[in-house]
Amino acid sequence: MNKARVLYSVALLLFALGLFVTYRALESTPQMKARMDRKLNDLRDLRHLAVQGQDVMGLLQKFEELGARLPRPLAEIADEAGVPRPTTRRRDAKPAAGGWNLVTMTATFEDIPLATLSAFIREAGQVKENPPWRLAECSINALDQGRGRAVLVLEALEKPGP
Repeated sequence: MNKARVLYSVALLLFALGLFVTYRALESTPQMKARMDRKLNDLRDLRHLAVQGQDVMGLLQKFEELGARLPRPLAEIADEAGVPRPTTRRRDAKPAAGGWNLVTMTATFEDIPLATLSAFIREAGQVKENPPWRLAECSINALDQGRGRAVLVLEALEKPGP
């Protein structure tokens, strides 16, 4: 064999090897792209969670600065809003961040002037020295004209302790 023929064979072999490697790279590109897309989405989600975490920590700090650790009693709120006192039932308390619990209460007004119901909801959401209540659900059934039966589900944060 002469030298030119050996070089030609080696070049042909390298060319074939290059084609094979290119084919394999092109074949695996969609899977690699999908994997990279998943990682980028995960990274975006983590950044979003980090921002949310900072927001939550800032809000928890504001709750820590309040004078009281418990939300105002719903009967007291009803008195301040000038509405009849509701029948209340504590539904549950779930752990939240920073030692706080998310408390859920049901307030049932058997017969209330519907025009005054919004005053109760507004008063419950006020931040005074206590954590505010948040309206989670509302069900109203009409009784007489302008009156009704209202069932409110309210949530608030509380921090048990001494």
